[in-house]
Amino acid sequence: MIGTNYLLDTHSFVYWLLEEKSLSKKVLKILQKPEYNFFISSMSILEIQYLVEIGRLEIELGDIFSYIDSTPNFNILAFDRPALVESLKLNSHRDPFDRIIVATAQAYKLKLLTKDLRILKTFPKLAIW
Repeated sequence: MIGTNYLLDTHSFVYWLLEEKSLSKKVLKILQKPEYNFFISSMSILEIQYLVEIGRLEIELGDIFSYIDSTPNFNILAFDRPALVESLKLNSHRDPFDRIIVATAQAYKLKLLTKDLRILKTFPKLAIW
C-alpha cells in the first residue's frame, strides 16, 4: 500500500455512497482525492448486510461491489490474521464490527475515517472526522 491510505468505517462508506452531506467537510475533502487509496473492511460489508436485514438500511450489495470494482482507489480488506491479532488486544470496544474495523486500521497503519465518538476519543491519532 503506497501513498496516503484510509480505512472507512461502515457509516462513512454508506454516507459516501448514499448521503455525502452526512460526511464532515474534512472527510469529504479526503474522499474526493483520487490520488488517495481507500479501503473497506470485509466486516463493513457484513455489517451493511446486517443493517439491510434488520431494515435500518436500503442498499443492494451488488451495487456496493460494483462501486468498489469500478473505482480504482477503493478496495476491500479481508479480515485476516494481522487484523485478528490486533482485535484480540482491543478490550475497549464490545461491538465486534467496530473492534475489527479499528484493528484492521491498526494492523495496516491506515487512518480511520469515522464519526464514532468512542473511537475518536480512544484513538485520536488513528481516527479522523
